[in-house]
Amino acid sequence: MNLHQIVRDAISSVNPNTYVTIKKFSKYTIDDAGKITNEYSNYYPDLGHSLIVATFAQIQPISGERLQHLANYNSSNVYVRMFVNGEEHGLSEALSTNGDIVTFNNQTWKIVEVPGLWRKSGWNEVILCLQDDKNT
Repeated sequence: MNLHQIVRDAISSVNPNTYVTIKKFSKYTIDDAGKITNEYSNYYPDLGHSLIVATFAQIQPISGERLQHLANYNSSNVYVRMFVNGEEHGLSEALSTNGDIVTFNNQTWKIVEVPGLWRKSGWNEVILCLQDDKNT
């Protein structure tokens, strides 16, 4: 049972949902000049192109206490928590910290931690770090 779906309207009235796009990291390539370019997997390989997942999420600040326990924490970076429903828009595959990218409010964020197990039928938390380069 997806309890969050039941209380979603009440939560959204306090903290509105944010429209986000998510790209799943697949692999990277290195050109002759040594530049690394990330490539993103297809959720549906039959389509023959990379699919960006668009969904709504809850974006929330992170407490200082929680940040102290974040792996590779850098105090000069900006971090937020994102809660996203695993059932929506093909997010049956877990988001991960190896290069998955989230974009919202014209900003690019990298997933740096997934605090719990990914649930296909529920609400999942991920920690995001703001990226300087929008081409990440």
